[in-house]
Amino acid sequence: YIAIGLVFVAVLGFAPSRIGGTLAGQQDKEAQMTDSKPVAAIMPRRVIFLREEDNLSRIVEGMEHFGLRHLPVLDGDRLVGMITHRDMLKILSCADRRDETTFVASIMTRDPIAVGPDTTIAEAARLLIRARFGCLPVVDERRNVIGIVTEHDFMKVLAGEA
Repeated sequence: YIAIGLVFVAVLGFAPSRIGGTLAGQQDKEAQMTDSKPVAAIMPRRVIFLREEDNLSRIVEGMEHFGLRHLPVLDGDRLVGMITHRDMLKILSCADRRDETTFVASIMTRDPIAVGPDTTIAEAARLLIRARFGCLPVVDERRNVIGIVTEHDFMKVLAGEA
């Protein structure tokens, strides 16, 4: 809403008060909803994951089959790493690392930043933006994965579909 509003202000020359009234009211309402709502309310609880001993062919297969861009790496139920589509692009560009002897443990990001289920949507979104992440694993106090929130989940909140 803000970006669209600013475009109209800049391009059409409307005074902010003429279009800002409705938008500001809507933004305040949305801000109140997301400031207090926890990520547990919007996170998918079915998490597809990898193990450190999985090989590259399994990663590619899983990402393609499920249409995923982010896969947590677990040891038992505990989060130990993350593989993203960016990691895959780097690996796939190296011809010598495309075989079945490349394992998740060698390419994953270790100890990724995660949030708890009670973290507010607004807090999680700010972290996602600041750190330039595409997702945040949601973990309990033992760092067991209980969900994951992605850019897509946050967009659904903004669109009123969450």
